[in-house]
Amino acid sequence: MPVNFFKSLAADPSKQDQNGVLGLNNNKLAFLVQLMEEEAKQKHQLQLIIEELRRLWARVTTIKAGQMTCTLPEPTTQKNYAFTTAENTPKPPSPPTKADMIIAHPCGTIIHSREGTMSLKEVDPNIVVQNTNKVLETLNTTVRGEKVALKAFRFLPSGDVSFYSQNHQHKDWLNKNKNEWSKKVCPDLESTPSTYSVLAHGILQSFNIDAAANKITLALDNSFLVDKIFKI
Repeated sequence: MPVNFFKSLAADPSKQDQNGVLGLNNNKLAFLVQLMEEEAKQKHQLQLIIEELRRLWARVTTIKAGQMTCTLPEPTTQKNYAFTTAENTPKPPSPPTKADMIIAHPCGTIIHSREGTMSLKEVDPNIVVQNTNKVLETLNTTVRGEKVALKAFRFLPSGDVSFYSQNHQHKDWLNKNKNEWSKKVCPDLESTPSTYSVLAHGILQSFNIDAAANKITLALDNSFLVDKIFKI
């Protein structure tokens, strides 16, 4: 943790001058910045996981709500207590289908298809998975010593496609490097990075948006990696 590392330096009298000023050499400063970047990356990944879980829960809730049925009893002349109770008991909802659970799976990587193309619509999903895994093998892709591999594929109604990986680590690699492997799977897939605009206020006029150091400062102060800033 950056805080613990900084406290250990502050507690070392040999690192301070007679005025109590803490001195850091380039190596320690670089290590401290690295710790801060890693902590920011962990926070960002945790936020992504939380958002994915929220979307998964919302999806499952929607599925349950759509499958809940309650049939009103037909009027009869005479009903005993047992008959009325059995008739009014709501039927349990059917479990989500395998296709629904695949869509709601948090390890999915969605890639856009070039407008007007549906090259993978008629292809057997198992064949797409096999071909994609062959592409990943040629790239020699590993995460934490484990080969990156797919386990499912789905053509979405929007025309986009979704690849489902083994775990979150594989998904992160596929998302980060999708421009490297997706075109080899199908040339009609578009893997341009998605961006969104953020309006910042309260920034000093002296802030130089072209300075690389200022981008690093901006990223650290907001707990995300500097490479997430596409343009200022």
